[in-house]
Amino acid sequence: MLEGLLFISKDLLYSLDTIKFTEDERNYVTSILKKVIDVSLVELEQERMTG
Repeated sequence: MLEGLLFISKDLLYSLDTIKFTEDERNYVTSILKKVIDVSLVELEQERMTG
């Protein structure tokens, strides 16, 4: 799952850099990216705890 989340994050970051968004669209993509990062951190913590 973590690899998929990282792939999504990479694509979102790339799109912010290459596609012309309105400010609202950019804010929406950024909010999604923040949520993906939060979930990734939870996944990493769970993997760390289960070893």
